[in-house]
Amino acid sequence: MKSVLIKILKFIGWLALLMIVGTGSYLGYEQYERAEKLKAELKYGTSADWEWYDKYDRIQIRYDEKTNKTYLRKTYVKDKYVIYAYKHEDYSLGAYAYFIVDCKANSTITTSKTFNSGAEKKLICTPEGNALQYGVTWSERNSNVVWEEDLDGFKFRENFGSWDFSVLDREITLSKAE
Repeated sequence: MKSVLIKILKFIGWLALLMIVGTGSYLGYEQYERAEKLKAELKYGTSADWEWYDKYDRIQIRYDEKTNKTYLRKTYVKDKYVIYAYKHEDYSLGAYAYFIVDCKANSTITTSKTFNSGAEKKLICTPEGNALQYGVTWSERNSNVVWEEDLDGFKFRENFGSWDFSVLDREITLSKAE
């Protein structure tokens, strides 16, 4: 009887150990997958190095030495586009949408959509031929903007009201030092 009890206890011990190792391996793999997904998101649609500015809202940040500006961006890997945002010297908001798609390098596509002024909305293929870009600038200093477009099938919606632009505003203010 005693040997049967010992065998049962050994079996339960091995089973518990196997479950602990299995659970630990699964959790470790899940953590690894999440970390790889975050790394891929930082590299999506670019060769530049981006960092997390607000991981919760998926906002990334990068300082560009060529333009001496900081840019924010948000990637939509599943929908294959990226939204970039920046501020002008007058604190007005500018933004670009990049649709990750193969296209004829440096070509321009005139869409059927127009601005309120009647000007045509155009998609421009990057010099590398790997994305179409579309940009706008708002004249007012308000960053609480919902930007929504459907450019003949290339559509997106971005609520800039949830983005924290304080680092960009501070950068502009500091650039005005005499």
